[in-house]
Amino acid sequence: MQPTRPLTHDLFKNTLDQLKFSVKEVMISALLEGVFYATIRGTDASGKEQEIDARTSDAIALAVRFRSPIFTTESILGEAGMSVSETAKAKFKRKGNLEEYTLEELDEILQQVLAKEDYERAAKIRDIIEKKKKSGTN
Repeated sequence: MQPTRPLTHDLFKNTLDQLKFSVKEVMISALLEGVFYATIRGTDASGKEQEIDARTSDAIALAVRFRSPIFTTESILGEAGMSVSETAKAKFKRKGNLEEYTLEELDEILQQVLAKEDYERAAKIRDIIEKKKKSGTN
C-alpha cells in the first residue's frame, strides 16, 4: 500500500537524504526495565561518523528504509528472554545487508519474518531472493 503523502519515518528519511546523512546501522544497545534503547549510526555529509540516540521503534523503521543492518548483543537477547542457537549466533555476528546472505539463509529468514507476519520485510527478502535466482548467484 502506497500512502498519498510521506509517513513520518519516510519524511525523516527524505530529510536525512537531503542533508546527505546515511544510516549505516542500528545498534539496540540496552534493555532497562523492559525498555529497549537504540542508537542510529551513520555518516554525515562530510563523512564524519555520527551516533544518534533514538527510540528503538524509530531506529528500526529508519534502518528498514535505509536498508541498514540492525544489531544487538547476545546478552540483551538473553535479557529479553530469547535464546540464540549456534547458527543464529553466527548470523548475528555478520554485518552487511541482506544481499550478502545465501539463498538458503534468505529462505530461512523469510520463513521467520512470515511467521511474525512482517509482510513488508518479507516482500523485500522475496525480491532479493528472486534477484539472486535470476542472476544465478547463491
